[in-house]
Amino acid sequence: MEARLTQASNKQLSKLIVSNLAGTLGSAILTFVIGLIILKHSDSALYFGLSQAVGPVVSLLLLPFTGSLVDKYNKQHIIVWAQGLSILALGLFAGFIATTHLTSNLLMVFLLLIALKISDQFLSTASMAAATNLVVEEHVHKLKSIEQTIGALSQFIAPIAGVALYAMLPLEYLVGLEIVLEALVIIITLTLNFRLVAHHQADAQASLFSLFKEGLDFIKAHKKFQHTVALFMFINLLITGVIVGMPYVQVKVLNFSDFYYGISEAALSLGFILVGIYLSTRKAVSYPLRLAWKSIMIIGGLITLTGAVLLLPLSTDAFFAIFLLINLIFGGFSTAINIPMMTWITQVVPTHYQGRIFNIVTTTTQLLTPLGMVAFSIGFDYLPASLLFLLCGAIMVGVTAYWPRFCKVNILSNQLED
Repeated sequence: MEARLTQASNKQLSKLIVSNLAGTLGSAILTFVIGLIILKHSDSALYFGLSQAVGPVVSLLLLPFTGSLVDKYNKQHIIVWAQGLSILALGLFAGFIATTHLTSNLLMVFLLLIALKISDQFLSTASMAAATNLVVEEHVHKLKSIEQTIGALSQFIAPIAGVALYAMLPLEYLVGLEIVLEALVIIITLTLNFRLVAHHQADAQASLFSLFKEGLDFIKAHKKFQHTVALFMFINLLITGVIVGMPYVQVKVLNFSDFYYGISEAALSLGFILVGIYLSTRKAVSYPLRLAWKSIMIIGGLITLTGAVLLLPLSTDAFFAIFLLINLIFGGFSTAINIPMMTWITQVVPTHYQGRIFNIVTTTTQLLTPLGMVAFSIGFDYLPASLLFLLCGAIMVGVTAYWPRFCKVNILSNQLED
């Protein structure tokens, strides 16, 4: 019986890999192209920053509903409906750009981003919460690692493919390709058994707000969760400086060509891929909190180094080589945070809470991101990029270094309560 369950789990794992690859790759290429369009057709970092702030704002507005709906209702149905919303939004957008000049209608781009984020919020929350129902426990870490690697692979391919496809094809053709891939995800999802591994489910009679409150109460009852979420909220605020600053500096300040910019962004994803593959082939990390703490320290150092490099009188080729290396290392250590932490949460949080907990954690850690996006967008318009990077990196290292002692968090324990 156990062997048969493992075999079925392996089969589901294969389907999930194909589904994740199809959906993530198409979405990554389209997102890159849209970001490139915004950068090229606006003179301010503010527009790009606002496009990056769409996701966190939508996540915050949906916070009381997403996780509760995922825990209360059939996760398979939620995923299918979410994909259907994406297809509808993409279809309307394709029809619009086929008859209208896109560069004068950035508003339509933002409306598309909002619709896609609503869809993605339900899709990602349902997918994360369903992991322990779709595969056996020993496959959960592997699934998380492979998903992270696929996401990184997509981000690696997206800048290169995006630049090439944007130069060769009308945008409506790219949108049409994404619609086909989204439809493929729906077909695969309908073939999955979401009850392969049985777990306790949330109370189907409870209201959405009572379920949401239960999720908040769970986090309040565990101080380690609270302090970890607080740290990641602050770190994500600083990381917005990198999210806004890196593309703006490379395109507008250093005047990288489309090719240089695409390759530099791809290096970030290559770092994701290399570390993701490494983590997927080894056992789960023994102390994920310690690894996350060390990785944040290193990322803070890299951001500081970026600020220092921008003070040097180097050629475009030299800047390209340095940014290539920085992005590669940055991507690797970002993955060294994400995979172990997601696996840890999956293992320590009861299954019937996971939709709410994943949604609350991912949303609250991005709570300050919209503020950061707007602030840093304005900052990069009026202040030297080197100064902003130096400040972000130094503050990140300082705060992270004292976090375990100040908050009394034992990073050598995997228990929710020490």
